[in-house]
Amino acid sequence: MCQHKHTLTCLRERDRETERERERERERERERERERERERERERERERERERERERERERERERDLTDSITYCFIVDSLLLIYKRVVVLCYKQDNFISNPKLNQF
Repeated sequence: MCQHKHTLTCLRERDRETERERERERERERERERERERERERERERERERERERERERERERERDLTDSITYCFIVDSLLLIYKRVVVLCYKQDNFISNPKLNQF
């Protein structure tokens, strides 16, 4: 700074320098706050992405359940059809061939 710290000019210069330093510090603090806000936003975005992934997983699970249900229904239906045919064949073998209703299968 200046050599004569007691002069009014030097005091004013020192005050301006102090004020500039304070302003730089406030700016650094604002920048840190902006960075914290960006980090919070990134964290919110990660959380939204995790939630979307969980929703996709739930959807895949529902699709698997539906596929399993359809498969189960198909198997049961097929077994019932097989059972029906076996029953008819058993009746036919037990000399019920003369019954016209049984011959239609």
